[in-house]
Amino acid sequence: MFQVIHYHSRYYRKETVMVTSKQKKRQESQLKNQGRTATVAKAGRRSKSGGKKLGQLARERKAERQVLQRVIAQHESEQETINCEIRSLQGEQYDIRSSRRWHALMGQIEALWDRRESSFIDLQHRRSMLRSLGARG
Repeated sequence: MFQVIHYHSRYYRKETVMVTSKQKKRQESQLKNQGRTATVAKAGRRSKSGGKKLGQLARERKAERQVLQRVIAQHESEQETINCEIRSLQGEQYDIRSSRRWHALMGQIEALWDRRESSFIDLQHRRSMLRSLGARG
């Protein structure tokens, strides 16, 4: 059982027909000649959008989720090292703002925030996407 999908500008309709590989080739070339791109594909479980197969979508979502979790973990570890540094500086006797370490740390924090700002928008977008996919993140 193969599925023939005709793509039109406004909509597409699906016809399910029995075809052999020769017929499949012939059908695809006919459709191509009519100026329509078409796929004559084996019927697998497809997403409702008529696009990719569900297994592939699930794999992509999983990969996306892993990337996101890695980025979040990296941000958290950087934040933690900065917090440790601040705590150790606050323990020192003299005015910490005059210390070279303090200035270096401030630079580090600014760099982190700049990086975070740029990836934060991306993160927000990814998070909302993942939330819609049912992941906790």
